[in-house]
Amino acid sequence: MTTSSSKGVVVTFGESVLCYKSLSVENTGDTSMMCRNDLGGSEFNTSVGLGTLGRNVRYLTVLPAGHAAGVISAAAHSGVDTSHVLVDDATDGEIGITFTAVNGKTTHQRRHSSFSQRVHGRDFDWTAVLKGAAVFHTTGITPSLSEATRVAWLYAIRKAAHSRVPIFVDLNWKPNLIDLPTLWQIVRPVTSSLTVLHLTEFQLTSLAMIEHRRYDAKTPEKRLRILSWLRQKLRVPLLVCSYKSTLDKIGSGWQKRWSAVAYSGGVLSTASIPVHHRPSEWRGASDAWAVGFLDAAVESEWFGYKSNGNFNKHLLRSACRRGDILCALSQESPGPACLVPRSAFTRVHEANRETVVIGMAADISTRAKLESAVQVNPFLPEITCENIDDCDNMCRALFAGGARIVMVSFASDNAAEALTKLVLRKPKQLVLGASNITNPDVAHQAVTIGAEFLSSTGLSVSIYDAAQRLGVPYYPGVCTASEALTAEQMGLTDVILFPMEQIGGLPALRRFVTTHPRLRWIPCGSFSRDEAEEFLKYPQVLGCEAPWVTDRQLTSSRNWSEVTRLMKTTISDTGRKVSARL
Repeated sequence: MTTSSSKGVVVTFGESVLCYKSLSVENTGDTSMMCRNDLGGSEFNTSVGLGTLGRNVRYLTVLPAGHAAGVISAAAHSGVDTSHVLVDDATDGEIGITFTAVNGKTTHQRRHSSFSQRVHGRDFDWTAVLKGAAVFHTTGITPSLSEATRVAWLYAIRKAAHSRVPIFVDLNWKPNLIDLPTLWQIVRPVTSSLTVLHLTEFQLTSLAMIEHRRYDAKTPEKRLRILSWLRQKLRVPLLVCSYKSTLDKIGSGWQKRWSAVAYSGGVLSTASIPVHHRPSEWRGASDAWAVGFLDAAVESEWFGYKSNGNFNKHLLRSACRRGDILCALSQESPGPACLVPRSAFTRVHEANRETVVIGMAADISTRAKLESAVQVNPFLPEITCENIDDCDNMCRALFAGGARIVMVSFASDNAAEALTKLVLRKPKQLVLGASNITNPDVAHQAVTIGAEFLSSTGLSVSIYDAAQRLGVPYYPGVCTASEALTAEQMGLTDVILFPMEQIGGLPALRRFVTTHPRLRWIPCGSFSRDEAEEFLKYPQVLGCEAPWVTDRQLTSSRNWSEVTRLMKTTISDTGRKVSARL
C-alpha cells in the first residue's frame, strides 16, 4: 500500500438522495406530520460527517439542476468542498429517493436519477480531484444503481489506484438495488486495488460462502478467523467488519456494537470494549462508522504505515473504536447523516476507556456527577449572553468563584455556538447543562455539542423522551400541583420550581415540599440571595439558581471580577465550603 499526502483531503464519490421516513403519530405527537425528509446518500452522509469533524473533504456527484443548490448548500454548511459537483441541466433530471417505512423497510427510487443516468467518470477532472488526497471513499451502492454508475465507479477506482491514493470501499449492500452475488462480481476484481474494505457481519457471512468457505460463528475466535482468511484471499491490506447484537436484558431496543480489523499482523477487535446504545435513528450506521475510521486514518497517517511500512496495531484498534462511538452518537439524532461535532465525539471518546454506554443508562453516571457537584456548591447559575466571548468570560468567572454547575440558556440565538466554545475549554470539575430547551431537536443539538443535562421552563414529555434516548438527566420546570404530579408519574425525582417570584416564593416552595415529599426541588427565576438561603434550608431542595450573580448589569459592564466575588461570598454565606481549586 502507498499513500499520498496523508494529512490531506478525503474524496468521496456517490449519489445524493432525498430520504423520506414514515413516522408514527406516537413519534410525532402530531397527526399532520407523518413523514420527515432529509438529504442523504451514503457518500453524502460520510462527506458531511467528516466535514462536521473538521476534516477537508471533496464531494463528487451529479445533481439535477432543481436540487443542486440545496444539496450543495447543505454540504458546504458542513465544510465540504463541492466545487467538483456536476449539475445536470436536462429538463427531465431527477434526484434519487429512498423511503423508509415505520417497520424499517426501505425502498429505492434511484434508477432514473440524474446520477444514475448521466454520470460519466471522464467528466471529472481527476487530476484536480485527487490532488493532495489522503483517501478516496466510495461504496458498493454506486455500482449497484445502473450500468452508467458501474462504469463510472470502476473508472474512479482505477484513477485513484493509478494516483496511488488509498481507497476505502464500504460494501453497504442494498438488497432492493442488487443481489449480493451480482454486486460481488463487480467489486471482487478490484479488491486487490483497495486499501480498506468495510463489511457488516451478514455481508462477511455471505461472502465467505460465495468464496467457498463455510461461516462458523459459534465463537468470537472463529468469527475473527474467517475475517483473516477472507482478507488474505482478497489481497486487501485492511478488511474491517462492524458487528452489533441486541441487549434486550437492558431494555427494549438496546444494542451492543463493536468491530474488528484484519491486517497482515493478525486481527484486532473492540469486542472487549464495546459500545452499548439505544438508537433513535436506524439509518446511516455504516456511514457513521466509516466517518470514525477515516478520521483516524487521516489523523494517524494511515496508522503509521507511511512512516515505516507497517500498520500500528494500537492505532488500528483505536480507529475501530472511533467508528463504534461515532456510529452510536450519530444514531442518537434524527436523520441519516452523521452530524456529530468534534467536541461531542471527544467528550465520549476521552472519557470512556472501557465499555461506552450511550443512551438512557448513561444518565446514572451523569446524575452521580451532579450530586457530587451540588454537595460542593448548591448554586446553579444560568448564563444568558448575546456575546459569545462574554459567555466564556462569565463561565470562567463563575468557576473561579466556586461554581461547579453552570447552565447555558438556549433562549439566545448564539447559545449553540457559545456552548460549543465552553465545552471545548471547560475544566474537568465543571458540569455544563443546557436550559430553556424547547423541543427534542434542540435537546439533540445541545447534547450533541456536549451538554451534560437538560432543563426546560415547563414539563415536556417529548423533551423527556429525547433526554432518555440521549442518556442525560432532564430537569423540567413545574409551577402547579398537576405538573408536579405528572412529573412523579413519569418517574422523575428532581424538578425545577419556576418561576419562583410569580408563584409565590418561599410559601409556594413550602407547599410543594409538603404535598410532594418524594420530589427534590431546584428553585429558579427571580429571587434574592437571602431568599435562596431560606430555600436551601429544606432538605428536599437539591440546589437553586443564583440570578444575582449573573445579573445582566454585570454582564453588560463585563465586571467579571465582581461575578467571581459574588459567587464566592454567596457560597460562603450559605455555610457550604467550596473545595480548593485544582
